[in-house]
Amino acid sequence: MSQYNKIIICETKCKTKMFDITNMSTYKTELNNFKIPTELVGGTNQLVKPYFDIDTELPKDTVFDKQSVLTMTTEKIKKIFKLPNSKDIYILKRNCREKNGKYKYSYHIMVDNISITNFNIKKLVVDENITDFDTGVYDKNRTLHPIYTSRKVDKEEGFNDVPEFKPYDVFKGYLENVDMTKYCPSYITESFVNWDVNFDKID
Repeated sequence: MSQYNKIIICETKCKTKMFDITNMSTYKTELNNFKIPTELVGGTNQLVKPYFDIDTELPKDTVFDKQSVLTMTTEKIKKIFKLPNSKDIYILKRNCREKNGKYKYSYHIMVDNISITNFNIKKLVVDENITDFDTGVYDKNRTLHPIYTSRKVDKEEGFNDVPEFKPYDVFKGYLENVDMTKYCPSYITESFVNWDVNFDKID
């Protein structure tokens, strides 16, 4: 089955419950069919957009300069993929929230028009000695909380409501009326540059 032109959504606690969204106008409706919807990015032989996760917890009295952090990390991503500009880089952001007496800041960053397996993204990050990103998101069968979702697993309550992941621009702030596919790492097309050709094949 082709892995192109679709967003792959599954249940966080039961990844075998899976659905391919090909009609983007039904995206939010389909999310409602899942208790804690998540997006598959680490399937067997799955190609995805390059994606990066920033998850930072800081004391409440610490100033977090999100513009500086996002600008700096964007420049590192541009260097990795030899991008002349940031037009193909897309950001999801949650409003900061309180957790364990600290403030938590969460971002996902995607690169459009490139496809790659998630373990090779990790290799790129490690080889470049970049410590800004959570490398745990590149495990086998890994999923990510996708655009417009607002639930995370909670051991006691089942799930917690958290601020929604929304499209974000470093200079413009939150964005509306976007092409959702740009923000979904599982959504790729055959026209994407396959970055895996730069790596030795792993059997």
